[in-house]
Amino acid sequence: MILAAAVLAMLGGADPAPAFQSPTELQAWLTYYHREPRPDLVVAALVALEDELPRHGSTLEAEAQRGGMRSFFGLVLAKNPDAVVQVEGHPFAPGARRFVAEALWRCGTKACASALARWGVRAGPPAPDMRALPVDSRSAIDDLWASYSATGDRAYVERVIAALPASSAEAASGVGAAALRSLTSSATADPDVLAVCVESAAGAPPDRKAVLDDVVRRARRARGEEAGS
Repeated sequence: MILAAAVLAMLGGADPAPAFQSPTELQAWLTYYHREPRPDLVVAALVALEDELPRHGSTLEAEAQRGGMRSFFGLVLAKNPDAVVQVEGHPFAPGARRFVAEALWRCGTKACASALARWGVRAGPPAPDMRALPVDSRSAIDDLWASYSATGDRAYVERVIAALPASSAEAASGVGAAALRSLTSSATADPDVLAVCVESAAGAPPDRKAVLDDVVRRARRARGEEAGS
């Protein structure tokens, strides 16, 4: 997944946070959160990222303006008011706190709005629903994958599919190419994403079907499955 790959690349071989015994555990928590939710680890994950990202050229504050983690944490917090309380009470550094405020704004619940108010942060208008926005940037694609990781909602995968190039001849660059690469990677890693691709291909116009069929072939080959399975 895009989110997990980016985080692991930045963490490298650094010592993991106590809650995560290895970078692989953090990757699994981020990528497959929707399969085994552990909201009790939200603060631990944020602390790990707060400590490690600066060593690898980024910060939590910078991630507030990038697609991916902001949406993941926002959706996780939306379903877990206890985690909101824990996040609100943690003494984050100012920069990390700005990232958390972005996630709380994207959360959109009364609990998150109350936490922002107690921090003295004005929430502003409701955060956008990524399932309803145009997929017009790589950042939007990252937000969609992060949202899928948090929720398992196939609608996020379908939005990535909608951003695919209309045909293989248009797949060289741009947002469509980013959607194609990320979809192939995710379909390889996650059988549920692969299943969405198979279903979408069945009802797609011929050119789009060819693109999706290629995604399915590549993913199945990488997974060691038979082409027709």
